[in-house]
Amino acid sequence: MNLQSAKWKYNRRKKKYLYCYHPVGVNLMRLMATKNIYFVPFGQDAPEKKPNSMVARMELLEDTVLEALQGKQLQPVVVEKFRYMN
Repeated sequence: MNLQSAKWKYNRRKKKYLYCYHPVGVNLMRLMATKNIYFVPFGQDAPEKKPNSMVARMELLEDTVLEALQGKQLQPVVVEKFRYMN
């Protein structure tokens, strides 16, 4: 990672600089291709209102951990839109 080409953004609320290097999608895809990194399946919760929002399906956390211990990714990683029921 080249810090000279990095972009820094000041966050007034947190009163500190935040590091921004690549768009989130690029970083996410890079992590998905990394060995020994496993994801809890996720999907959009309201694509019409929040097109860039993704939410993990936390009810699959235990299954994801069990698969990760065997060196496998729980499939599918990206799921169709869903909504948690209260």
